[in-house]
Amino acid sequence: MDRPGGFEYDNEPIDDADRQQAEELRASLYRSDASPAQNTETAVRHLLDQAAQRIAGKRYQSAIALFDEVLGLAPTNAQALAGKAKCYLCLHNLRPALDAARVAARHADTPELVDAVRAIHDECVRALSDRHLEAARQALRSRQFQRAVDLVEHISGVRADDPTFVEIRAYAHDRLRRSLPPDERRNGGPRQKLVHDELQRVLSWLTSDELDQADDALTRKLYAEAVTVLDRASRIDPRGVRVAFLGAIAIYQHVAADLESAFDDQRPPDLAAAEANLRRAVEMVEFVAADPLYREDCVAVRENVDRLARMVADFRAKRARARPVNECVRRFNAIADINLGRTIPYQQASNLKRTLASLATDVARLRPNYDSRSQEARTLADLAKATAELLRQLNDVI
Repeated sequence: MDRPGGFEYDNEPIDDADRQQAEELRASLYRSDASPAQNTETAVRHLLDQAAQRIAGKRYQSAIALFDEVLGLAPTNAQALAGKAKCYLCLHNLRPALDAARVAARHADTPELVDAVRAIHDECVRALSDRHLEAARQALRSRQFQRAVDLVEHISGVRADDPTFVEIRAYAHDRLRRSLPPDERRNGGPRQKLVHDELQRVLSWLTSDELDQADDALTRKLYAEAVTVLDRASRIDPRGVRVAFLGAIAIYQHVAADLESAFDDQRPPDLAAAEANLRRAVEMVEFVAADPLYREDCVAVRENVDRLARMVADFRAKRARARPVNECVRRFNAIADINLGRTIPYQQASNLKRTLASLATDVARLRPNYDSRSQEARTLADLAKATAELLRQLNDVI
Protein backbone atom coordinates (compact mmCIF):
# COMPACT_ATOMS: atom_id res chain seq x y z
CA MET A 1 0.00 0.00 0.00
CA ASP A 2 1.34 3.46 -0.84
CA ARG A 3 2.22 5.82 1.92
CA PRO A 4 -0.67 8.24 2.44
CA GLY A 5 -0.28 11.90 1.65
CA GLY A 6 2.65 11.48 -0.70
CA PHE A 7 5.20 11.86 2.13
CA GLU A 8 8.39 9.86 2.29
CA TYR A 9 8.87 7.41 5.11
CA ASP A 10 11.23 8.55 7.86
CA ASN A 11 12.43 5.89 10.27
CA GLU A 12 14.76 8.08 12.33
CA PRO A 13 14.75 7.55 16.10
CA ILE A 14 13.68 10.34 18.42
CA ASP A 15 16.55 12.79 18.38
CA ASP A 16 17.72 13.44 21.96
CA ALA A 17 19.96 16.23 20.76
CA ASP A 18 16.95 18.02 19.27
CA ARG A 19 15.02 17.52 22.47
CA GLN A 20 17.94 19.00 24.44
CA GLN A 21 18.12 21.91 22.05
CA ALA A 22 14.45 22.61 22.63
CA GLU A 23 14.99 22.55 26.40
CA GLU A 24 17.89 24.98 26.11
CA LEU A 25 15.81 27.25 23.87
CA ARG A 26 13.01 27.32 26.41
CA ALA A 27 15.42 27.97 29.29
CA SER A 28 17.10 30.80 27.46
CA LEU A 29 13.74 32.41 26.75
CA TYR A 30 12.77 32.23 30.40
CA ARG A 31 15.95 34.06 31.40
CA SER A 32 14.66 37.18 29.68
CA ASP A 33 12.81 40.00 31.37
CA ALA A 34 9.50 39.20 29.61
CA SER A 35 6.37 38.11 31.50
CA PRO A 36 5.67 34.36 31.93
CA ALA A 37 2.87 34.51 29.33
CA GLN A 38 5.16 36.25 26.88
CA ASN A 39 7.90 33.70 27.59
CA THR A 40 5.52 30.82 26.92
CA GLU A 41 4.21 32.38 23.72
CA THR A 42 7.72 33.04 22.47
CA ALA A 43 8.87 29.53 23.36
CA VAL A 44 5.89 27.98 21.60
CA ARG A 45 6.51 30.06 18.50
CA HIS A 46 10.19 29.10 18.37
CA LEU A 47 9.46 25.41 18.99
CA LEU A 48 6.84 25.38 16.22
CA ASP A 49 9.34 27.02 13.87
CA GLN A 50 11.92 24.38 14.77
CA ALA A 51 9.37 21.60 14.22
CA ALA A 52 8.42 23.04 10.84
CA GLN A 53 12.07 22.88 9.83
CA ARG A 54 12.25 19.23 10.93
CA ILE A 55 9.18 18.41 8.85
CA ALA A 56 10.67 20.18 5.84
CA GLY A 57 13.74 17.97 6.31
CA LYS A 58 11.49 14.89 6.67
CA ARG A 59 12.77 14.35 10.22
CA TYR A 60 9.35 13.48 11.55
CA GLN A 61 10.38 11.86 14.84
CA SER A 62 12.39 14.95 15.77
CA ALA A 63 9.43 17.14 14.89
CA ILE A 64 7.16 15.04 17.14
CA ALA A 65 9.56 15.59 20.05
CA LEU A 66 9.38 19.35 19.49
CA PHE A 67 5.57 19.26 19.25
CA ASP A 68 5.55 17.42 22.57
CA GLU A 69 7.59 20.30 24.04
CA VAL A 70 4.95 22.71 22.75
CA LEU A 71 2.14 20.65 24.25
CA GLY A 72 4.01 20.62 27.56
CA LEU A 73 3.71 24.42 27.52
CA ALA A 74 0.30 24.69 25.83
CA PRO A 75 -1.63 21.36 26.00
CA THR A 76 -4.40 22.53 23.66
CA ASN A 77 -2.21 24.07 20.98
CA ALA A 78 -4.03 22.99 17.81
CA GLN A 79 -1.05 23.68 15.56
CA ALA A 80 1.14 21.31 17.57
CA LEU A 81 -1.59 18.65 17.68
CA ALA A 82 -2.12 18.94 13.94
CA GLY A 83 1.64 18.82 13.37
CA LYS A 84 1.93 15.61 15.40
CA ALA A 85 -0.93 14.09 13.44
CA LYS A 86 0.77 14.97 10.17
CA CYS A 87 4.10 13.50 11.34
CA TYR A 88 2.49 10.25 12.45
CA LEU A 89 0.69 10.09 9.13
CA CYS A 90 3.97 10.55 7.27
CA LEU A 91 5.43 7.72 9.37
CA HIS A 92 2.37 5.63 8.49
CA ASN A 93 1.59 5.29 12.19
CA LEU A 94 -2.11 5.68 11.60
CA ARG A 95 -3.69 5.14 15.02
CA PRO A 96 -1.66 7.85 16.81
CA ALA A 97 -2.18 10.11 13.78
CA LEU A 98 -5.95 9.65 13.98
CA ASP A 99 -6.00 10.23 17.76
CA ALA A 100 -3.95 13.42 17.41
CA ALA A 101 -6.16 14.64 14.56
CA ARG A 102 -9.30 14.11 16.59
CA VAL A 103 -7.90 16.10 19.52
CA ALA A 104 -6.66 18.82 17.16
CA ALA A 105 -10.12 19.07 15.60
CA ARG A 106 -11.57 20.09 18.97
CA HIS A 107 -9.09 22.96 19.34
CA ALA A 108 -8.54 24.15 15.75
CA ASP A 109 -9.27 27.90 15.78
CA THR A 110 -8.77 28.99 12.16
CA PRO A 111 -10.49 27.85 8.95
CA GLU A 112 -7.15 26.86 7.46
CA LEU A 113 -6.26 24.69 10.46
CA VAL A 114 -9.74 23.16 10.54
CA ASP A 115 -9.39 22.16 6.87
CA ALA A 116 -5.88 20.79 7.40
CA VAL A 117 -6.92 18.70 10.41
CA ARG A 118 -9.98 17.40 8.58
CA ALA A 119 -7.80 16.35 5.64
CA ILE A 120 -5.40 14.49 7.95
CA HIS A 121 -8.30 12.86 9.78
CA ASP A 122 -9.96 11.74 6.55
CA GLU A 123 -6.72 10.36 5.16
CA CYS A 124 -6.07 8.38 8.35
CA VAL A 125 -9.56 6.93 8.26
CA ARG A 126 -9.18 6.09 4.58
CA ALA A 127 -5.82 4.42 5.11
CA LEU A 128 -7.09 2.40 8.08
CA SER A 129 -10.13 1.29 6.13
CA ASP A 130 -7.85 0.36 3.22
CA ARG A 131 -6.05 -1.97 5.59
CA HIS A 132 -9.32 -3.59 6.57
CA LEU A 133 -10.34 -3.84 2.92
CA GLU A 134 -7.09 -5.55 1.98
CA ALA A 135 -7.54 -7.95 4.89
CA ALA A 136 -11.06 -8.65 3.60
CA ARG A 137 -9.64 -9.33 0.14
CA GLN A 138 -7.20 -11.86 1.54
CA ALA A 139 -10.01 -13.48 3.53
CA LEU A 140 -12.15 -13.81 0.41
CA ARG A 141 -9.24 -15.28 -1.52
CA SER A 142 -8.78 -17.94 1.17
CA ARG A 143 -12.56 -18.57 1.38
CA GLN A 144 -12.87 -17.18 4.90
CA PHE A 145 -16.17 -15.55 4.06
CA GLN A 146 -17.36 -14.82 7.58
CA ARG A 147 -14.13 -13.00 8.40
CA ALA A 148 -14.39 -11.04 5.15
CA VAL A 149 -17.93 -9.94 6.02
CA ASP A 150 -16.84 -8.93 9.53
CA LEU A 151 -14.02 -6.81 8.12
CA VAL A 152 -16.13 -4.99 5.53
CA GLU A 153 -18.90 -4.36 8.05
CA HIS A 154 -16.35 -2.84 10.43
CA ILE A 155 -15.64 -0.07 7.90
CA SER A 156 -19.07 0.14 6.28
CA GLY A 157 -19.83 3.41 8.05
CA VAL A 158 -16.66 5.00 6.69
CA ARG A 159 -16.93 3.70 3.11
CA ALA A 160 -20.70 3.64 2.67
CA ASP A 161 -20.55 6.34 -0.04
CA ASP A 162 -17.83 4.53 -1.99
CA PRO A 163 -19.46 2.65 -4.94
CA THR A 164 -16.54 0.22 -5.17
CA PHE A 165 -16.87 -0.64 -1.49
CA VAL A 166 -20.61 -1.17 -1.86
CA GLU A 167 -19.94 -3.74 -4.59
CA ILE A 168 -17.26 -5.48 -2.52
CA ARG A 169 -19.56 -5.59 0.51
CA ALA A 170 -22.37 -7.12 -1.56
CA TYR A 171 -19.96 -9.69 -2.99
CA ALA A 172 -18.67 -10.69 0.46
CA HIS A 173 -22.20 -11.20 1.76
CA ASP A 174 -23.14 -13.17 -1.35
CA ARG A 175 -20.16 -15.52 -0.98
CA LEU A 176 -20.94 -16.03 2.70
CA ARG A 177 -24.59 -16.74 1.91
CA ARG A 178 -23.65 -19.27 -0.78
CA SER A 179 -21.34 -21.06 1.67
CA LEU A 180 -24.13 -21.57 4.23
CA PRO A 181 -26.54 -24.51 4.36
CA PRO A 182 -29.78 -23.74 2.45
CA ASP A 183 -31.87 -23.30 5.61
CA GLU A 184 -29.46 -20.63 6.92
CA ARG A 185 -29.12 -18.55 3.78
CA ARG A 186 -32.20 -16.43 4.39
CA ASN A 187 -30.43 -14.93 7.43
CA GLY A 188 -27.16 -14.36 5.60
CA GLY A 189 -27.08 -10.56 5.70
CA PRO A 190 -28.19 -7.90 3.22
CA ARG A 191 -29.11 -9.09 -0.26
CA GLN A 192 -27.85 -7.14 -3.22
CA LYS A 193 -27.44 -8.93 -6.54
CA LEU A 194 -24.43 -7.69 -8.44
CA VAL A 195 -24.94 -7.12 -12.14
CA HIS A 196 -22.36 -8.51 -14.54
CA ASP A 197 -20.14 -5.41 -14.78
CA GLU A 198 -20.16 -4.94 -10.99
CA LEU A 199 -19.18 -8.57 -10.42
CA GLN A 200 -16.34 -8.30 -12.93
CA ARG A 201 -14.97 -5.19 -11.20
CA VAL A 202 -14.95 -7.01 -7.86
CA LEU A 203 -13.31 -10.09 -9.37
CA SER A 204 -10.60 -7.98 -11.01
CA TRP A 205 -9.90 -6.46 -7.59
CA LEU A 206 -9.99 -9.86 -5.91
CA THR A 207 -7.60 -11.55 -8.37
CA SER A 208 -5.45 -8.51 -9.15
CA ASP A 209 -2.28 -10.33 -8.01
CA GLU A 210 -2.79 -13.16 -10.47
CA LEU A 211 -3.85 -10.87 -13.30
CA ASP A 212 -0.68 -8.79 -12.90
CA GLN A 213 1.50 -11.91 -12.74
CA ALA A 214 -0.21 -13.41 -15.79
CA ASP A 215 0.24 -10.22 -17.82
CA ASP A 216 3.93 -10.22 -16.92
CA ALA A 217 4.34 -13.93 -17.72
CA LEU A 218 2.64 -13.53 -21.11
CA THR A 219 4.83 -10.55 -21.92
CA ARG A 220 7.93 -12.64 -21.13
CA LYS A 221 6.51 -15.62 -23.07
CA LEU A 222 6.40 -17.79 -19.95
CA TYR A 223 3.18 -19.43 -21.06
CA ALA A 224 3.20 -22.39 -18.67
CA GLU A 225 3.64 -20.00 -15.75
CA ALA A 226 0.76 -17.85 -17.01
CA VAL A 227 -1.50 -20.91 -17.23
CA THR A 228 -0.61 -21.93 -13.67
CA VAL A 229 -1.24 -18.45 -12.28
CA LEU A 230 -4.58 -18.07 -14.05
CA ASP A 231 -5.69 -21.53 -12.91
CA ARG A 232 -5.07 -20.32 -9.36
CA ALA A 233 -7.17 -17.22 -10.03
CA SER A 234 -10.05 -19.27 -11.42
CA ARG A 235 -10.08 -21.37 -8.26
CA ILE A 236 -10.69 -18.20 -6.23
CA ASP A 237 -13.81 -17.54 -8.29
CA PRO A 238 -14.40 -19.08 -11.74
CA ARG A 239 -16.66 -16.25 -12.94
CA GLY A 240 -13.90 -13.79 -13.84
CA VAL A 241 -14.05 -12.86 -17.53
CA ARG A 242 -10.61 -11.29 -17.61
CA VAL A 243 -9.07 -14.38 -16.02
CA ALA A 244 -10.79 -16.65 -18.57
CA PHE A 245 -9.76 -14.44 -21.50
CA LEU A 246 -6.09 -14.42 -20.51
CA GLY A 247 -6.37 -18.11 -19.66
CA ALA A 248 -7.51 -18.98 -23.19
CA ILE A 249 -4.63 -16.97 -24.67
CA ALA A 250 -2.11 -18.54 -22.29
CA ILE A 251 -3.29 -22.10 -23.05
CA TYR A 252 -3.17 -21.49 -26.81
CA GLN A 253 0.31 -20.00 -26.62
CA HIS A 254 1.52 -22.78 -24.31
CA VAL A 255 0.25 -25.55 -26.62
CA ALA A 256 1.71 -23.86 -29.70
CA ALA A 257 5.10 -23.37 -28.02
CA ASP A 258 5.15 -26.95 -26.72
CA LEU A 259 4.38 -28.39 -30.17
CA GLU A 260 7.05 -26.24 -31.79
CA SER A 261 9.59 -27.31 -29.17
CA ALA A 262 8.72 -30.99 -29.68
CA PHE A 263 9.17 -30.75 -33.43
CA ASP A 264 12.44 -28.85 -33.04
CA ASP A 265 13.74 -31.51 -30.62
CA GLN A 266 12.44 -34.30 -32.86
CA ARG A 267 10.44 -35.86 -30.04
CA PRO A 268 6.82 -36.99 -30.28
CA PRO A 269 4.49 -34.30 -28.88
CA ASP A 270 1.71 -35.18 -26.44
CA LEU A 271 -1.13 -34.65 -28.89
CA ALA A 272 -3.84 -35.96 -26.55
CA ALA A 273 -2.88 -33.38 -23.91
CA ALA A 274 -2.70 -30.65 -26.55
CA GLU A 275 -6.17 -31.54 -27.83
CA ALA A 276 -7.63 -31.55 -24.29
CA ASN A 277 -6.04 -28.16 -23.48
CA LEU A 278 -7.35 -26.62 -26.69
CA ARG A 279 -10.87 -27.87 -25.92
CA ARG A 280 -10.55 -26.13 -22.56
CA ALA A 281 -9.40 -22.94 -24.31
CA VAL A 282 -12.47 -23.10 -26.57
CA GLU A 283 -14.73 -23.36 -23.51
CA MET A 284 -13.05 -20.30 -22.02
CA VAL A 285 -13.43 -18.29 -25.21
CA GLU A 286 -17.11 -19.19 -25.44
CA PHE A 287 -17.60 -18.08 -21.84
CA VAL A 288 -15.77 -14.80 -22.43
CA ALA A 289 -17.59 -14.08 -25.71
CA ALA A 290 -20.83 -13.59 -23.76
CA ASP A 291 -19.34 -10.33 -22.44
CA PRO A 292 -19.86 -7.53 -25.01
CA LEU A 293 -16.57 -5.88 -24.00
CA TYR A 294 -14.59 -8.96 -25.06
CA ARG A 295 -16.72 -10.30 -27.89
CA GLU A 296 -14.69 -8.74 -30.69
CA ASP A 297 -11.34 -9.75 -29.18
CA CYS A 298 -12.59 -13.31 -28.80
CA VAL A 299 -13.02 -13.70 -32.56
CA ALA A 300 -9.27 -13.64 -33.27
CA VAL A 301 -8.48 -15.83 -30.26
CA ARG A 302 -11.08 -18.41 -31.31
CA GLU A 303 -9.72 -18.47 -34.86
CA ASN A 304 -6.21 -19.15 -33.60
CA VAL A 305 -7.36 -21.85 -31.20
CA ASP A 306 -9.49 -23.56 -33.88
CA ARG A 307 -6.65 -23.47 -36.41
CA LEU A 308 -4.23 -25.06 -33.93
CA ALA A 309 -6.88 -27.62 -32.92
CA ARG A 310 -7.30 -28.65 -36.57
CA MET A 311 -3.55 -29.01 -36.87
CA VAL A 312 -3.39 -31.21 -33.77
CA ALA A 313 -6.31 -33.29 -35.04
CA ASP A 314 -4.47 -33.80 -38.36
CA PHE A 315 -1.33 -34.88 -36.50
CA ARG A 316 -3.32 -37.35 -34.43
CA ALA A 317 -5.03 -38.73 -37.53
CA LYS A 318 -1.67 -39.18 -39.27
CA ARG A 319 -0.29 -40.87 -36.18
CA ALA A 320 -3.32 -43.18 -36.07
CA ARG A 321 -2.91 -44.02 -39.76
CA ALA A 322 0.78 -44.73 -39.29
CA ARG A 323 0.29 -46.89 -36.19
CA PRO A 324 -0.50 -50.20 -38.03
CA VAL A 325 2.39 -49.58 -40.42
CA ASN A 326 4.78 -48.88 -37.54
CA GLU A 327 3.64 -52.09 -35.86
CA CYS A 328 4.45 -54.06 -39.00
CA VAL A 329 7.87 -52.41 -39.14
CA ARG A 330 8.47 -53.38 -35.50
CA ARG A 331 7.51 -57.02 -36.18
CA PHE A 332 9.76 -57.18 -39.24
CA ASN A 333 12.74 -55.69 -37.40
CA ALA A 334 12.39 -58.27 -34.63
CA ILE A 335 12.75 -61.03 -37.25
CA ALA A 336 15.45 -59.26 -39.26
CA ASP A 337 17.70 -59.17 -36.19
CA ILE A 338 18.01 -62.98 -36.35
CA ASN A 339 21.20 -64.11 -38.11
CA LEU A 340 20.01 -66.24 -40.99
CA GLY A 341 23.57 -66.77 -42.23
CA ARG A 342 24.06 -69.64 -39.79
CA THR A 343 22.30 -72.95 -39.49
CA ILE A 344 19.17 -72.67 -37.34
CA PRO A 345 16.99 -75.43 -35.97
CA TYR A 346 14.22 -76.68 -38.21
CA GLN A 347 11.51 -75.85 -35.68
CA GLN A 348 12.76 -72.26 -35.29
CA ALA A 349 12.90 -71.82 -39.05
CA SER A 350 9.34 -73.09 -39.36
CA ASN A 351 8.16 -70.65 -36.71
CA LEU A 352 9.91 -67.78 -38.47
CA LYS A 353 8.28 -68.73 -41.77
CA ARG A 354 4.83 -68.68 -40.15
CA THR A 355 5.56 -65.32 -38.54
CA LEU A 356 6.77 -63.85 -41.84
CA ALA A 357 3.79 -65.27 -43.69
CA SER A 358 1.46 -63.65 -41.17
CA LEU A 359 3.33 -60.36 -41.53
CA ALA A 360 3.16 -60.57 -45.33
CA THR A 361 -0.60 -61.14 -45.09
CA ASP A 362 -1.04 -58.09 -42.83
CA VAL A 363 1.10 -55.92 -45.12
CA ALA A 364 -0.93 -56.98 -48.14
CA ARG A 365 -4.16 -56.23 -46.28
CA LEU A 366 -2.99 -52.75 -45.24
CA ARG A 367 -1.62 -51.55 -48.58
CA PRO A 368 -4.99 -50.76 -50.23
CA ASN A 369 -5.85 -48.48 -47.26
CA TYR A 370 -3.17 -45.92 -48.16
CA ASP A 371 -2.67 -43.60 -51.08
CA SER A 372 0.14 -44.97 -53.23
CA ARG A 373 1.94 -41.61 -52.93
CA SER A 374 1.89 -41.60 -49.15
CA GLN A 375 4.83 -42.41 -46.92
CA GLU A 376 2.85 -45.29 -45.38
CA ALA A 377 2.26 -46.88 -48.81
CA ARG A 378 5.94 -46.63 -49.68
CA THR A 379 6.91 -48.17 -46.33
CA LEU A 380 4.48 -51.06 -46.83
CA ALA A 381 5.82 -51.67 -50.34
CA ASP A 382 9.36 -51.85 -48.96
CA LEU A 383 8.15 -54.18 -46.20
CA ALA A 384 6.49 -56.48 -48.73
CA LYS A 385 9.74 -56.81 -50.67
CA ALA A 386 11.85 -57.28 -47.55
CA THR A 387 9.46 -59.90 -46.16
CA ALA A 388 9.54 -61.84 -49.42
CA GLU A 389 13.34 -61.74 -49.40
CA LEU A 390 13.48 -63.07 -45.83
CA LEU A 391 11.11 -65.86 -46.74
CA ARG A 392 13.39 -66.77 -49.64
CA GLN A 393 16.43 -66.85 -47.33
CA LEU A 394 14.57 -69.06 -44.85
CA ASN A 395 13.70 -71.50 -47.61
CA ASP A 396 17.39 -71.69 -48.48
CA VAL A 397 18.29 -72.32 -44.83
CA ILE A 398 15.75 -75.12 -44.26
